[in-house]
Amino acid sequence: LAWVIYQLIGQRQSQENITMGLNDIFGFGFNHTLAAEMKSRAAEFYCDTYEEIKNSVQNGRLVHIDETRVSVKGATGYVWVFTNLAEVVYVYSDSREGEILSDMLKSFKGIMITDFYTAYDSVPCLQQRCLIHLIRDFNDDLFKNLFDAEFKEMVEAFGRLLKPIMSTIDTRGLKTHFL
Repeated sequence: LAWVIYQLIGQRQSQENITMGLNDIFGFGFNHTLAAEMKSRAAEFYCDTYEEIKNSVQNGRLVHIDETRVSVKGATGYVWVFTNLAEVVYVYSDSREGEILSDMLKSFKGIMITDFYTAYDSVPCLQQRCLIHLIRDFNDDLFKNLFDAEFKEMVEAFGRLLKPIMSTIDTRGLKTHFL
């Protein structure tokens, strides 16, 4: 079971290729539904673990969220990522609409860290801009406003402020007394 799941996820093999490989290598006579059946068994086996991780993220002090477009069998969907920095929950959705947020974060009371996509406005909690997205936005805006000296100075000042913070984190970690 573990080998089949590794082949599906880690090696991105199709279910058909996994079954054919088992049959070829070991001389088995498995039918073409074997990998799908084993995938269902693994999902059932890990269902409680998934719910525990999801619960931990939902009841944590902070959650980082992002979504990305994916193509599944030619159809566009989205994978939403929710993490509290210790655990991660991935949720697939057919759309980028915010209904997934109301399900995942219905009782969330912590700080939500995002790229400020407007769907996140529907979650009634404190929000913080993701630092990487903020830096990317600064760079994009700076590129679009090359001759805005005041904006350029603000971005440079932010960089001077951030550099020693990141250096401290790199050498000493996120311990409060070092920051």
